[in-house]
Amino acid sequence: MFDGKNIQADLIFPDTAAKLSMPMDQRRDFYLIFKEAVNNLTKYSEATKASVRVTTDHHMIHLEVCDDGKGFDQDTTRFGNGIENMKQRAEKWNATLLVKSEHGKGTTIALDMKVSQA
Repeated sequence: MFDGKNIQADLIFPDTAAKLSMPMDQRRDFYLIFKEAVNNLTKYSEATKASVRVTTDHHMIHLEVCDDGKGFDQDTTRFGNGIENMKQRAEKWNATLLVKSEHGKGTTIALDMKVSQA
């Protein structure tokens, strides 16, 4: 997706030794939040650089998707279903979802989710 939009991307994922066991429905919600964040970045940001980082520690999984794109004003921009769906999925798991954006300064989406025992 990044190559198709000429976005230079740093992709950082945990090594295989750091795997967490997640219930299927939580894994699905995490994946759909990840997918929506990356899709929004490639579709709307007009970024030239991006970073996608997934890290784990103890029983937590962290996702951070950042770009240097055009950003948006969170007070005046009307969102489609994507960001609302991400928020609902995060709330379902008592996870913290931060959407930080400023016009002309890019966007960061950060998710901190406690992993339920599978």
